[in-house]
Amino acid sequence: GLLCLQNGGPAAIEKAIVPLIDIAKRDAQPWIRRNAVGMLGRGQAPGTMPVKALTEALKDPDDGVRQAAALSLGNMGWAAGQTVANLENQLSDEEPMARLAAAEALKKIGSTKAHEALRKVGPAPVHSAVQELIKELGSEEAATNSNAAKALGSIGAPAASALARAVNSDNLRIAQSAISILQYMPMLPEEV
Repeated sequence: GLLCLQNGGPAAIEKAIVPLIDIAKRDAQPWIRRNAVGMLGRGQAPGTMPVKALTEALKDPDDGVRQAAALSLGNMGWAAGQTVANLENQLSDEEPMARLAAAEALKKIGSTKAHEALRKVGPAPVHSAVQELIKELGSEEAATNSNAAKALGSIGAPAASALARAVNSDNLRIAQSAISILQYMPMLPEEV
């Protein structure tokens, strides 16, 4: 990974980043672009090349790439501070998980501008993502159901109240999945 290249200095890291950026921008397969974007956010790459590429990836037609780009920018923390306006725009993305990823990235960046952007939208990105994911728990497709369950589990406490209500769903799949997810969530404060 990029972390291993740090001993080679900035030139070695840049040499590794350029092909990743090219893949993130140009590959025809969304899953390959998603992986490249994810890898760009894992390293401690110097300079602005990865940040610029990830900012461009926020506009990718694939929602998974947009989500991965936001998460990668969040992993960069303060180094991605100049992308706050772009992430704020993503808070109104058509896909709930892309909105949620943008909100998480802004939290991790932690700048005053990032906190202001989050205050403007309030809990809406998380709430809409949770509602969409709970609907997906009812899917007959095992992969969709499993991915929704994993996502809800990783959201944690903000999803707990909605999951508790979903236990009473008329859709048996949703109710059973909600019970399973709640069983594996860490103990939550009583008011949740």
